[in-house]
Amino acid sequence: HHIPVWVDYKQEHLNTIHSDDLWEEIAGAMETATVIVLIISQEYYDSKSCRQELSYACDTLKKRIVPVYAPNQKYKATGWLGIRIAGQKYVHFGRTNFTNALDELLSVLIVDQKSMAIQKSSNKVTSTKLNEEENSLKNWTSEDIRKWFNDNHIHSDLITLLVDEFHTGTALIVYARHLKQFYQDEYIQILTSYYKIFNGKRLQTLDFITFVDALWRLREEYDPQSKIEDALDKCGKNQLHCSIKNSNEEATCL
Repeated sequence: HHIPVWVDYKQEHLNTIHSDDLWEEIAGAMETATVIVLIISQEYYDSKSCRQELSYACDTLKKRIVPVYAPNQKYKATGWLGIRIAGQKYVHFGRTNFTNALDELLSVLIVDQKSMAIQKSSNKVTSTKLNEEENSLKNWTSEDIRKWFNDNHIHSDLITLLVDEFHTGTALIVYARHLKQFYQDEYIQILTSYYKIFNGKRLQTLDFITFVDALWRLREEYDPQSKIEDALDKCGKNQLHCSIKNSNEEATCL
């Protein structure tokens, strides 16, 4: 198995104060690493630089750490280092022969490599699926759109009123976004058009809600940005609420 390894050979001893260039090189190596092998020793524990590196790897990068005890190593991790590696699977070269310990370490690293490969493959499949879904929406015909209306049990009057307004599936997504921003105005407009076309007949609220619900679900299924946009929208509303609340409190104080 070919496992590329980066080692900080430039550091002469553990208490060396890192230069900016060396910090950048170390950070870059950790950022691209699949797993970080940590050689446990008293010197490592005493080094402020090593403590900073491990903090960056664990807290910021969320990297997996594999602690390794070297042969004839009497030191046992305690304090901040003991807390950091608690619960981690470690390899101890002093408790078995070197070959067996090395095989154990390699098996851990190979498993991590495979996990990373599976994750990348999964991400690629997900991305491909999203692209395929987007393309399929663009290729929707009038029959596909009418089928979508029927499959979602949209009232026949609303189908008559709206179905010919959409020529692609993506148009439905765009309309769903528009409806989210201008719900009240759009509802009044549809209500008015419905009343005119069907000779004074009133649109039932539940029928309109069924249509809107179907649009929401279509958007969530085919639009990968929908959850992000909804979260940002919610965040914006919360900030607005806080601003209004703070303004009211300030006005009260005045």
